[in-house]
Amino acid sequence: MRPFALLPLGLLAIGVGLAAGLTIGSSDDAGLVVEEAEIVVRADDGEVRTLSADEAAARIEYLEAALRRSRTRRVARESRIRGDAAPESENAEAVGPPSPLLHPEGREYTPDELLELARDGRDPELRRAAISALRRVNTDAARNTLQAILADDKTPPETRLLTARVLANQPHRDHLPSELITSLGTETDPAIRQVLARGVSGLRERRVWMSEISAALGKEQNPEARRALLNAVARSSRDPAAREQLLSIATSAGAPPDERRTALNALTRGRPDRDTVDQLRPLLKARDPAVRAQALRVLTSDRGMPLSTLRAGLADDDPGVRATALARGMSHFNRFRKTKKLPQGQVVATASRVAQLARNDPDAGVRRAGISASRYLPKGQRAAVLAAGRSDSDLGVRLAAYAGSSRKVALSATDQFLGALSAPDARTRDYAYSQLRRLHGVRVPFQGVWNDDARAAAIKTIRTSVR
Repeated sequence: MRPFALLPLGLLAIGVGLAAGLTIGSSDDAGLVVEEAEIVVRADDGEVRTLSADEAAARIEYLEAALRRSRTRRVARESRIRGDAAPESENAEAVGPPSPLLHPEGREYTPDELLELARDGRDPELRRAAISALRRVNTDAARNTLQAILADDKTPPETRLLTARVLANQPHRDHLPSELITSLGTETDPAIRQVLARGVSGLRERRVWMSEISAALGKEQNPEARRALLNAVARSSRDPAAREQLLSIATSAGAPPDERRTALNALTRGRPDRDTVDQLRPLLKARDPAVRAQALRVLTSDRGMPLSTLRAGLADDDPGVRATALARGMSHFNRFRKTKKLPQGQVVATASRVAQLARNDPDAGVRRAGISASRYLPKGQRAAVLAAGRSDSDLGVRLAAYAGSSRKVALSATDQFLGALSAPDARTRDYAYSQLRRLHGVRVPFQGVWNDDARAAAIKTIRTSVR
């Protein structure tokens, strides 16, 4: 595994110092194709250590949640300053614990008083305020009271919904994993089901309950609740129960397209076992091209992927599938060339197909992927592909072809790389900068997403350092 670089994640904005070492393949229309790679974390003190993909995903998930909470609290604070109504939130945890509930004389209600008010329905507004305030009471008594309120069919619907939100968030949520999952199976109110599903999805120890969560997803009909549960299952795709449920969704022609794509995307983590490969191979003929592309991504992770899978991807009508075959499937090509049992005529024909796509495919994303894949071709074919790419009509293809050429040829394109720092596409700007770093040792800070003024100032300094 060759790490490409220590790439800072966007979550550096909150000062964590997280970086990922990713092996990056060619880009297609959907963006960079990222292969399975080691993930490297750099702490503030400079210590670097390797994490598994699951550990890194959990860390990113935590940081994203922290960003959401900070953003929501800022909006709520600004609303209070303006005197606006507090913003609605589907997740009570996002706005932090409520303010203490006070008596008319200013004394704060005790936990026992809050429990009594929460059970008492004579003053609906005071009761709801007490239920909301129970988010501050991290006791079994509070949880038992909230569960009783939720289970009582005489409780008004809006009060039950508020109770579900309190239970489905911290500090109560992680004390009640079994209870939340059980309630999800019996609840009939759609809005409450959504809240409970989000709570189950956010369980800190959800992997311990993955069999139950996967089973709940299999039975769930509410689209919003399914989305929350599917996200939880997708984040635990290496779990056997989760993987079985993801395979079921991915291979179901009747499943919503977005769910199938989510399931397939989750299945790209790690190498597929034989059962997964056998079940996903028919998806190469699925009607949805996004499903075909995602299935191909999983199948190319199989060390024993047959040549027929690569050839099917290269012959697909959809450019995204062709680009995926080039970016991911061609990593097997050297094995095909060395396998004596394979008809070498098919191997030669596959190489010719790759060269043809790299030179003549109508889609620029496919041609860019073909330029990168040409490194697996025989020397003569590779040279012809790169030569054609250097005169391509698309800037991204030209830059990739120069970058893949000899150092002398790549250096001759320095002006093109400098000009591409102002290209309309941010990815193209970043790619050009990466090549200037490689070829000229440029260390001037630059990011393609910077605003025009910041980029212009950096480009001026880069041009000076290169000259």
